[in-house]
Amino acid sequence: MEKVNAYQPVGPKDKTVSILRAFHTHLPENGKTNFLHHLQSLQTNQALRDHAQSLIDGLVAPLRSLRSTLSISPRFGMEDY
Repeated sequence: MEKVNAYQPVGPKDKTVSILRAFHTHLPENGKTNFLHHLQSLQTNQALRDHAQSLIDGLVAPLRSLRSTLSISPRFGMEDY
């Protein structure tokens, strides 16, 4: 997590550090090992930022859509005349 700790945010809305720390905190042990190994391969702040964004786009956003509930139309099952 040294690279994450050394990361320089590009602005006040840059959530890269909090995203990467959250993943590190919540991953199981074998996931943490892989996660940390991948972080070590990232050489720049931009690469860290891109990786954090890919975690959001590829994992978090799709999981959020699974939480939504379907709403049944009041016309469900009615024949159109």
